[in-house]
Amino acid sequence: MKFKEFLLQEGVYDPGIFKAFFMAGGPGSGKTFIASSAFAGTGLKFVNSDTIFERALKQAGLSDKMPDQEKYFRDLIRNRAKGTMMKQLDQYVGGRLGLVIDATGRDYARISSEYNMLHALGYDCYMIFVNTTLPVALERNKIRSRQIPEYVVQTSWEKVQSNIGKFQRLFGQANFIIVDNNRSDKELVSQTLIGCDRLVRRYMRAPVKSHIAKNWMSREQMFKNTMFSVGRRLVMGESIIDVPRNRYAVGVFDNAETENPKLKPKVFDMIKAGVKHFSKWGPVVSVKLIGSILGKRYRNDADLDIDVLIDIPEKDRETVGLEARQSVGEVSGKLVPGTQHPINYYVQTDPKVNDAHLATSIGVYDVFKQKFDKRPPAQTFDPKVYEAEFQKKVAELDVVKGELQRDIVDYEELKELKPNDILDLHIKTAEKLEEIEDAIKKMSEMGDNLMQARRDLFNRPLTPEEIKKYGIAHKLPKNVVYKYLEKFHYTKFFYKCKKILEDEKVTDAEIKSLKSEAVGEKSIAITFGRFNPPTIGHEKLINKVVRADRNYKIYISRSEDSKKNPLSPREKLSWMKKIFPQYARNIEINTTNMILDIATMLYNKGHNVLKFVVGSDRVREFETILKKYNDQKNRHGYYNFKTIDVISAGERDPDAE
Repeated sequence: MKFKEFLLQEGVYDPGIFKAFFMAGGPGSGKTFIASSAFAGTGLKFVNSDTIFERALKQAGLSDKMPDQEKYFRDLIRNRAKGTMMKQLDQYVGGRLGLVIDATGRDYARISSEYNMLHALGYDCYMIFVNTTLPVALERNKIRSRQIPEYVVQTSWEKVQSNIGKFQRLFGQANFIIVDNNRSDKELVSQTLIGCDRLVRRYMRAPVKSHIAKNWMSREQMFKNTMFSVGRRLVMGESIIDVPRNRYAVGVFDNAETENPKLKPKVFDMIKAGVKHFSKWGPVVSVKLIGSILGKRYRNDADLDIDVLIDIPEKDRETVGLEARQSVGEVSGKLVPGTQHPINYYVQTDPKVNDAHLATSIGVYDVFKQKFDKRPPAQTFDPKVYEAEFQKKVAELDVVKGELQRDIVDYEELKELKPNDILDLHIKTAEKLEEIEDAIKKMSEMGDNLMQARRDLFNRPLTPEEIKKYGIAHKLPKNVVYKYLEKFHYTKFFYKCKKILEDEKVTDAEIKSLKSEAVGEKSIAITFGRFNPPTIGHEKLINKVVRADRNYKIYISRSEDSKKNPLSPREKLSWMKKIFPQYARNIEINTTNMILDIATMLYNKGHNVLKFVVGSDRVREFETILKKYNDQKNRHGYYNFKTIDVISAGERDPDAE
């Protein structure tokens, strides 16, 4: 088959998918000429900041001779060119398109970072290293349209040469090609280009090696075949991310209705205790609260992200910082009492890095001074802008979840069989377990990629187009889509898959725990009682409900009489909201006093997992009745929950019925 015919027959896939060719060489090596010639007509996407930089220099009216007096403006243009290049790379990688990345080779750390990122996504990575002697490089620099000072050429050439061994180890001997380009242009055309062209064709013809790439291609094909028949469309609206509130987070701040809120004493004390943990490595010089919790578009489960700067001598920053960051799990994740807001810590040891981190944050609040350093800007938000990308990502994830659900059902059926029921039962069971493990890995990897893409947004400057369209990094599609996936509990599922893989084995109990979640559960935790009158003793019951699920309801019964129930339902509701203001939005008067009617009502609202919290003396009673009528039509109606958990709140308060 001819090469062009091969490209045309790749079907839905693009030429060179999951192939990345890094071009490296010093100034004057001829790598750009080789790249443009050898890769012409392949369909690979070129990523080269020099091309953008040269065009921008010309548009700005600056000299291509690089005079020292223009250095300041030239550096501004160079940084902008790199930002544009990274945006291009991000778009290409999103579709896993084939790449040609043109770099000098003097910055090993940058190339290593790009290699690791692409390799983790499943790319086969190659390097074509175009080599010349220093005299040849200097001579060619003299005839270039964009000349570089000779000392820069020499310094760059020396750095590139010192990296050859590192690149060989990084890419591997088979994927690292050195091209000798010390000859004339005529010889280059007749010999070097022909050799490079053959190499490129051979590598592009080779099937992708990575199982990550193969799985992605399989999912993409499946997605293309099923994207219009998934039968599930999540609604982006009706989220707290869309609706601004009238005050700051009441569970976190006092004076939340003013423009100068103060951290509640209990929150301040929790943060102070967490910060004390890091003081063992050095003096803590700065403690800042950052993120969406500082605005008026926060979620009920929004994190309190605490940025901690430790004063460490420069020579020790890397090692001490790594050790301190590895310990954050010991103090992170604790909920602010009475809320779903976890407190998480981020440790910095380099003031410059810390300043850059704070600069990208939507808001900054000084914990010890109790005041804003930077208020979150007032922003409008239109979910329609993100609808298409969100729905595509949901469909992508649901395909993998569907695979996992199917494999789990098959596995459970195989486990119920006996050896004489089916030939090679143990082999088929083992194979199905491997398929489940692969699906869990797929989901974990997809979660990692989503989170990494979101983190990367805040480690680069916005392009002029992004600033014009979105304003701030938090409104870029990758961040908003991630937040909505969080809203619909996809991120929770990613974490669960990742945790299952920690010990490198998947148990039957872990498989069972994934069964309902694999198709996307909609769970709710509830309790109901007389609360007549409401007492502080009921807080134990309510806290248990809140911990059981982020989606919860507290139902007040309609019981009312002069002996045991003196307060009317409306009076009880009013007192409950005053006593427990942090839960006020989730307290309701129930339309019935029958638990079966409540279960039916919740099932009709789309919930498929029920968690019911009661006093310890009534667990068996409610568990029996709820499970007895699950998937049974009766006069109360019908419900069919995937799981029903009746949870003990401990010793029951006499009024908590």
